[in-house]
Amino acid sequence: MSQNSVAAADRLSAHLRELEQRGGERAAALRAADAPPQRQHGLLFRLGDYRLLTPVERLLGVWPLPRAVTTVPGTARWVLGVASHRGELLPLYDLRGLLLAYYAGVQRRGIALIVPGASATFGAVVDAVLGLRRTLPASAAAPRYAPALSALVIGACDCEDGTLALVDPAAVESLPAFAAGALTGSAGAPQGWAAGRDRRDA
Repeated sequence: MSQNSVAAADRLSAHLRELEQRGGERAAALRAADAPPQRQHGLLFRLGDYRLLTPVERLLGVWPLPRAVTTVPGTARWVLGVASHRGELLPLYDLRGLLLAYYAGVQRRGIALIVPGASATFGAVVDAVLGLRRTLPASAAAPRYAPALSALVIGACDCEDGTLALVDPAAVESLPAFAAGALTGSAGAPQGWAAGRDRRDA
């Protein structure tokens, strides 16, 4: 076989390999486009007038707000206090009081979402947990929310309840109000905090 024939064969082989590679890439793209959207699970909860979803993998669990909550005098009203949870003191924060400016009351009932915070686990108290939902990527934008609440929004998704915001409760740690008022210390409460209930429980 002449050198010209060998060179031509090599060029043809290279061209065929290139076509095969392109075909494989296109087939993979078509398979991905035809694949059904990936479903995930979110926990639907109510906060004031809002219904929100949080990815279940961002929570350690849920816990009914206990009656035995030890309040901490001199703290912000959204700092409900601390309670014993699985042998540890768990700080409890009222998300409605922290995030919704129009809410001025004190949360006495609700459900604590157990959140693995950056420095310590805490309970983010919401009005009610409405159950698990299977979610899909949103087909429309999520509704607009109050500025503080918007800081928690990480996206939007569709479920049987419509298009809802997907939020990360741990994002409250980035809020200036949270950084200024959250309980600190090794046990989840500031040094020198006094046991017992303050006048908010009177």
